[in-house]
Amino acid sequence: LMMARAAYAALVERNINLGGLIKDNHEDTMVDEMLSYVFAAMGFIFQLGIGFKLPFPLNLALWPFELGEWSVRWLVTSSATIPK
Repeated sequence: LMMARAAYAALVERNINLGGLIKDNHEDTMVDEMLSYVFAAMGFIFQLGIGFKLPFPLNLALWPFELGEWSVRWLVTSSATIPK
């Protein structure tokens, strides 16, 4: 919603009204809510396209967090198989 409102504000600032769809106040129209759904769908399709994996520069920077996630996952699954 923040990105959609920022895009909406940019359109208002540049006096682009798209045939009357863009009004001066975002509360008078539902275009910003529709834009937020479009941005969410574009993000999901992007994630689906890359297979829900991190792209190159982020996978190196976030590697310690992945290691922590793997260790927590291993601890949870290994403790479930140990009989008490």
